[in-house]
Amino acid sequence: MPPQISAWQRMVKMFQYRHVGLIGLAWCALLLVSVIGASGVLQPVAFGMASSVSRTFLPHDKGGRTNIVLLGVGDKDHAGASLTDSIIIASIEPATRSIVFLSLPRDLYLVDSEQAQDARINAFYANVRNRLVREGASASGASLAAMNILRTELGSKLGVQIHGVIKVDFTAFSEIIDAFGGVEIDVAEALTDYTYPLKEGVVGKFSLPQGVQRLDGETALKYARSRHSTSDFDRSRRQQQILGALLEQVKSQNPLENLGLARAVLGVIEKHAEWTLSSGDLVALASSVLTVPQERIVSMHLSTSVGGDYADAERGGFVLPPAEVIGAGAILLPYSLSGELSDWGQLETLAKLLFTRRGLYLSQSSISISTQAKDRLAAHRLRNELVRYGLSVSEITQHASGSGEILVSSRGQAEKFLSSYLDLPLTTSSDMNDDSLQIVLPARYRFVPLEKSDQI
Repeated sequence: MPPQISAWQRMVKMFQYRHVGLIGLAWCALLLVSVIGASGVLQPVAFGMASSVSRTFLPHDKGGRTNIVLLGVGDKDHAGASLTDSIIIASIEPATRSIVFLSLPRDLYLVDSEQAQDARINAFYANVRNRLVREGASASGASLAAMNILRTELGSKLGVQIHGVIKVDFTAFSEIIDAFGGVEIDVAEALTDYTYPLKEGVVGKFSLPQGVQRLDGETALKYARSRHSTSDFDRSRRQQQILGALLEQVKSQNPLENLGLARAVLGVIEKHAEWTLSSGDLVALASSVLTVPQERIVSMHLSTSVGGDYADAERGGFVLPPAEVIGAGAILLPYSLSGELSDWGQLETLAKLLFTRRGLYLSQSSISISTQAKDRLAAHRLRNELVRYGLSVSEITQHASGSGEILVSSRGQAEKFLSSYLDLPLTTSSDMNDDSLQIVLPARYRFVPLEKSDQI
């Protein structure tokens, strides 16, 4: 009787047999996050093994988090094939078994870079790569160098350490979706796009009815890319919806037990992906992602709903169209307290909050604010600030008098953070549920933006 071979041994053996094999199996879906926000990993590795491997190999910041830039580009027949029309930063934290995804809109305008001219952020990689080729670098060398330069640029802008880059094209997304038998998506409302690019220079109608349905690779790609009937922000939401759905799809299957599936994935990844990470990094990263349950994935995409004194903000409201025409085409500017085009202070605060204080989002606490009538404007500003950064504020109510405090049922990370930010004591109250808290603002409360706080 032949000896039993563990799943881990099979994975190592496959890696030894074919360098890209491990990458294909471990990252068949996470590579695709760079195109449409999908992620997935190998099924058979146990959590204990994953944690051990992650601690041993995985590059990380001082908090134990690994941050990866995921890029999606068009295929070779796509106009502007080198433009990174999907840019997502994935932050993996093995200690909390969680992933945070932050999508940056392709139209975000990047200025004052030492590496490239002022332009939309989706052109940064292409501009740097083309410059390096003109200077004598090989095509492959220029591509990898440009990916690393983009990694450094984004890390500097967002104030976070970024450890690697993964880039794939549209073809990889479509073919791997098909390899796994499609993906099940709940389409919240019917989608119709009369100007979907069917091929270069040709547009046509693409539509999907409302409801739960299984999409093949081609249809899923259209669902992820369509924007003319909605917006880039809606597209980011759909991309991240596919992220979760594909993760569950891959987790439900075992590529190591299906050689046909494994070979299909390997072939796609060989032809359509690039990465700056080492083999050991990829092993550890795949092992970490494997352990993350669906409910511990936090997704954030940006919007133009920054709010105001007489308007409500929405989640992710950190970009605005410019007041005047700048350059060519539609662009977005980072919403900043200074008004400077190069000021990413608000986005930096968002990234640090998402990545380093993710317990705020994992707890999913519902927040209510109570204030005196004369301080309602300041309370509204606080409400908008918390909502823009992705926290849930249910209502603003009014109280007659009293000192400030935060009413809680327990003292978790969200409660402690808000106590420090607002300089208010925590008061345990039996009236509060485990998933809610109430901020009681003191008289003459003065709003301070999170960017100006020393609590991040």
